[in-house]
Amino acid sequence: MENLQAPVTHYYYLLLDAKLPPTPYPWTLTTLVKLLIDQLIFAPCFTVLTFALLDTLVGVNLLQHLREGKLWVPAILINIAYCPPEFRVLFSNAVFFVWSIVLSISFDAQNYGNGEAVQP
Repeated sequence: MENLQAPVTHYYYLLLDAKLPPTPYPWTLTTLVKLLIDQLIFAPCFTVLTFALLDTLVGVNLLQHLREGKLWVPAILINIAYCPPEFRVLFSNAVFFVWSIVLSISFDAQNYGNGEAVQP
């Protein structure tokens, strides 16, 4: 997923910053508009794509992980408000990396938490 997420996020932030240039202050109306665009347009589309691929590859259920919004909304707000444009993708990738670990641990605990050894 990281191979898909990084370039998509890169071009998304370039487009977002071209349409709504960064402001010198973190808490502005522009920050709020960018957050709304991210959470109402980009995030739902990318989440559906992510879980469609995960469901196809490993059987992860979208409904099991809707709680991840508790991570992404604050992360994107911090990203847009405080990260310089050249570091936004790096920050997003770092959050995505941690999120992938959480998903992996959650999936493993759910499927292999009975203490049995996993057969290769």
